[in-house]
Amino acid sequence: MAGKLDSSLVAQVHALKAAALLGDETAPPLSGTVKVLIHVTGELAAAEAAGFITEISSGEIALGTAAVADLERIAALDDVERIESNGRGRPLARR
Repeated sequence: MAGKLDSSLVAQVHALKAAALLGDETAPPLSGTVKVLIHVTGELAAAEAAGFITEISSGEIALGTAAVADLERIAALDDVERIESNGRGRPLARR
């Protein structure tokens, strides 16, 4: 699992698990959703069934959202090669 998730996503999954162990269910945005890019070599439908919500896809790459709690289940799929947080290292543009 950890090999398929980028370091930012791994940290969020670990923080969510730690909060659950401590009984802290009020840990937003960890308990929320994250925008991710996934590389899927097979059927995207399997990732969607595991909790990925597709916004756009092209070939083997899809952009969408997933609950932090679902990331391990999505990463465990054989057809999912990699999951990366979207916008990592990219500052938001100001208008």
